[in-house]
Amino acid sequence: IIYFGESGQDASAEDSAEDQDTVNTTALYADVVENFIGRYGNLSFGGSDNEFYAQGVFKIDLIDFNQDGTDELMILYTAEENDIYPHVEIFTVEDGGFVKIFSRKTRDEFHEAAMSFCLYQNGGNLYVPVYDSLDQNPVYVHLYGFDENGEFGEVYQYENNAFYMNQLPDGMEFTEYNSVQFYVCDRVTDYGAQKNLMKESLQTDMEDILKRLELAVPENSLEDTVS
Repeated sequence: IIYFGESGQDASAEDSAEDQDTVNTTALYADVVENFIGRYGNLSFGGSDNEFYAQGVFKIDLIDFNQDGTDELMILYTAEENDIYPHVEIFTVEDGGFVKIFSRKTRDEFHEAAMSFCLYQNGGNLYVPVYDSLDQNPVYVHLYGFDENGEFGEVYQYENNAFYMNQLPDGMEFTEYNSVQFYVCDRVTDYGAQKNLMKESLQTDMEDILKRLELAVPENSLEDTVS
């Protein structure tokens, strides 16, 4: 397909991508990832006979949150041993260096037999959900992403039920973009199979992204640590 000319948005995205290549985004993000793994540990797994969860830095991804041609770096990790509630941090590239644009704990408690972290999309943009404590009524979902001014912050807030049922007051409709399971217990059907599937998926994703960032997969870093 041959295009004659380009829109301003296309040109902007192309310039942004070229800037990324100029400052070696891969190397910048690789430094961030190495720092996080050094501080919080490699992907590992904890739990007991009836529950299983990911620990350490368990998910790394490169995602273009606002479709501007620049991939942001997203890292999911647990900050303390035996903690099952993940933190999420997001970095982007600006002026030849990386900048942290988001840092939150996604939730503090749960009432679920299986838990996942999920990004949501609307109008081509992606959003990070953060949940109020479940002992509050109603529970609110706070959605963070880029606004119309290019700043990353809280963009929407909805009651939990309205969010999941897509009964949103302004008619916006959010759909699931991707999902990363980090916890499962024996209250789910086929617990053993779900446990193995979660473990294999996280390990495969981690190996792939470390190779993409030109980082070596640490030896014995992905072993099961459940006692």
